[in-house]
This record gives sequence, C-alpha cells and structure tokens, in this order.
Amino acid sequence: SPGTAQSFAFTAVCGATGYKWNRWTVAAAAAENCENLTDVTTATAATYAVVSTSVKQQGAASFHLINPGNYIDQTIELNTLFNGGTSPQLTFQSWLRTSTADEYHRVQVKVQGSTVWQDVDVQQGGSPQPTFAARQIPLPTMAGKQFRVRFVLEFDGGSFYGGTVGDFYGWFIDSLTFSGITALGNNVSQTLTATSASFTPAAGNHLLAVAPIISGIEFPAATQAFTASAPTLPSFATWASGIENANSLPAGTIANNPNADPDGDGRVNLVEYAFGTAPTQGSESATRLPALQPSASHFVIHYVRDTALTDVVLLPVASSDMALWKSPGETGAPVDFTDTLLSTAGTLETREAKFPRSSGAEWFVRVRVTKP
Repeated sequence: SPGTAQSFAFTAVCGATGYKWNRWTVAAAAAENCENLTDVTTATAATYAVVSTSVKQQGAASFHLINPGNYIDQTIELNTLFNGGTSPQLTFQSWLRTSTADEYHRVQVKVQGSTVWQDVDVQQGGSPQPTFAARQIPLPTMAGKQFRVRFVLEFDGGSFYGGTVGDFYGWFIDSLTFSGITALGNNVSQTLTATSASFTPAAGNHLLAVAPIISGIEFPAATQAFTASAPTLPSFATWASGIENANSLPAGTIANNPNADPDGDGRVNLVEYAFGTAPTQGSESATRLPALQPSASHFVIHYVRDTALTDVVLLPVASSDMALWKSPGETGAPVDFTDTLLSTAGTLETREAKFPRSSGAEWFVRVRVTKP
C-alpha cells in the first residue's frame, strides 16, 4: 500500500559485516533521441561537437564521435541506470562514415557495482556505410540485472584521419530504444547491519536490491520488484459481473437490474450486494442483514455495514404508517432515534439503531439501501 510503512527481511550471508540496500522507482526505459546531452555524460575531445544537427536519422540531431588521434577513447555514457527484464534488447541507428580499420566502434554494458565494461556490439571502421542502419543488440546477460550503457570510439594505434572533424568522418548515433528494459530512478541507498528494515513507498513500481558486504567488498545483490497501489474498491458493477460470470448469466442480468429479485428471497440485487448475500441463492445464511433485537425500554435493530462498499448508503429509517420514513434526527422521526457503532471487524461495522418505546405504541423500522 502506498504511504504505508512496509517491512521486509532477507537471509543473512555468511561473512557479511553489513548490507548495501538500494531502492528505486521503476518506469519504462524512455527512448534517447540524441537531441542534446541532457541525459548522457561524455568524455570526448574538445575539437568537435558531440551533438550534430546536420546529420541525423530522425528529429533535430544525432550524437557524433570522431577520433582526434590522441589515443584516448571517445565515450558517450547514458546517465540512466537500467534493469533488464527477461529478454532485454537495445536498438539504435548507426552510421559509420569515413574511418580506418584501426578504429573500433563499440556498444558496451556494465553491471551496476562492477568496474568492467563488456562489449555487446562492435563495428570495425574502414568500410563507410551509405546511410543510417538499425542495429538490434540482445542483452541476455543483463536479464535480472542493473546495468549501464555507453558508446565508445576506440583507437589503439595505426592510421587515422588526423584533424578531420567534418560530417564525412566518424560515427553518428541516433534513435536509441529499449525493449524488455526498465529505467531505475529516485535511488535511496542505505547501509544495513541487520537483516530487516522498513520503508514507506510512494505509489508506483519499485525495485529493492540488497548486496552483502564482505571484507569491505560489495558483492552482487539480490533484488525484489513490487508495486505499491491502493486496493481496488469493490463496486456493484464488478460484484454483479462476477456473479453473472460464475452463474453463466448474460452480461447485465444483475448489473442492469439493481431492484430485481432473481432468486425470489425478498431481497433485491442492491440489498444482496450491501449485506453480502447472493442474488442467485435464496436459502443462504444472511448474518449481516438487519435483525430486530428489542429490549424492555427500546425498539432496537442491529445491522452490519461494509465500509469498503463506497457506492451504497445504508440508513436506518422508521415510520408509523409505512408511508413516510424518517431517519435519526430528521423532523418527524421518533424521539431519541439514534444510530450507533457497536464494534468493528476489518471493514465491517456492527451498528445499532434504536429509540425508546415511549416514542409511540407502533413503529416500523428498516434499513434503507440506496446508491449515492
């Protein structure tokens, strides 16, 4: 439940002196359209613009990496921390223009917490492409893991086109999309000494990760995904639909007829819903229905109200002629007519409506069920 303190626990790991606890909100990984550097971190030479507005596959710009010949990798790293699903995949538009066979154009991933980048796609230079081409990169080793993504233009020595920074050289990258991958945000990180903790989530999807710390080293984490959402409140329509399906009734048989009594037990469908009985079973027990329990001094009726049913109103009313019905406090109601809560069990309230016998010799009492 969102806004409510939640507790969790995990099994101790032998030798662990503590645990690194991370939690994130989870959302679908958004496309990177390479229009600006807002969501990336670059490590490039200052001799060229990483964002090109003259060459692009879509939108207004693309990313551009050029080898300046200084033997330093040119990199663009996405700032987002990703989480792999069952079949994670990265797709992007790539255009290798003029380059040499000594230049390598790499897509790499790194598991969160690791220092090792892994190649998942490598294009060797030397053969210019005529235009942008889509590259689909499955990431099976990232399934169930948190990871980073970067693009690298690597030059380890050999030949290159020195000082050339125009549009006819280098690597253009555009239109990155993700499937089977979510984005992690709003990180909260804590160190735990015990094997349990609590927190209060906001509404939405979340991921917890707990990693043991052994000899000062953070080891791979175990994760748990969950959703915090308010429970769906019951309604007459959903209740009726469930009964129709369970009894092979045409849709709307119950839902469209709140005042019908298909089982002939004297309780219409809306009353059956309000008091937890079935409109298709006339001989069932009905413990929540109003029951007269008069005393020597009062006329008394007990009934049970389910507070989870927010689409019905239950109200005790009394009448001396069965024509005009009055609720507690209403003009014309019996003197000292009250409606009192006796006890609560979950969402069920047991209530007592009563008024003194001195209010008159003859009264009729009932609980009215209406939709607000």
